Amino acid sequence: LTYNLKNAININGDYGTITYNTAHHNGYHALVLEGRESQGINAEHNIIRYNHFYTNGQAATIGDVTNRFEVYFLGADNNDISYNIIHDGSTIGLGSNAIHLDWGASYNTFYNNTIYNMTSSSYFGVGIALENYDHGPEYPDLAYECVNNTIKNNIFSNCRIGVAYAPLYMYDIGGNVFDNNLYYGNTYIAQDWDGNLYSTLASWQALKGSPDPHSISGDPQFRDATGADFQLKASSPC
Repeated sequence: LTYNLKNAININGDYGTITYNTAHHNGYHALVLEGRESQGINAEHNIIRYNHFYTNGQAATIGDVTNRFEVYFLGADNNDISYNIIHDGSTIGLGSNAIHLDWGASYNTFYNNTIYNMTSSSYFGVGIALENYDHGPEYPDLAYECVNNTIKNNIFSNCRIGVAYAPLYMYDIGGNVFDNNLYYGNTYIAQDWDGNLYSTLASWQALKGSPDPHSISGDPQFRDATGADFQLKASSPC
């Protein structure tokens, strides 16, 4: 799946299975899951596994939109995203995130994904980002918070930021569980709800809610990451 003008894969339904796809050099995103319950559109209980996504977001311009994410969740809940390899995000414009959750995407599970080389000079470049959407106090029904997602057993390597969480109103991690992940070679381990950046795993773990209590920092020992071989050597700590 390559060189589409917009997205490689769009999901606006439930109970789908997206497996063993390779998507690269598409205009916008590799995969978009979009659920808008107010319009009767859901994107729930989908299984996304064993896919290979890289270097999407290649459109010179995306209208007035600056998002160039590999995987983009818009209000999508209760999905399983596991065993995917996502690497070398777009560096056009503000750059790219590997997985970006918005519009209250909640109760999703992210297990055993490998995320590598998501870079951006100043803005994006995040492994998994949980953003939140708010039209402002005049539209209280249009405020969405990403909660109760589980992010476990993933590798975040050579990103600008490993994980980022920015809730609207909650001064903790919103029921989201981060644990048993490995961080290596990232400029920052994490970014919190106030925009603070954490360069060490210990400083991130010290926050309220104790994110990533059993996670580690260390070289995952890929066979050849620059050659897109992300198999792990026998000596890997993973």
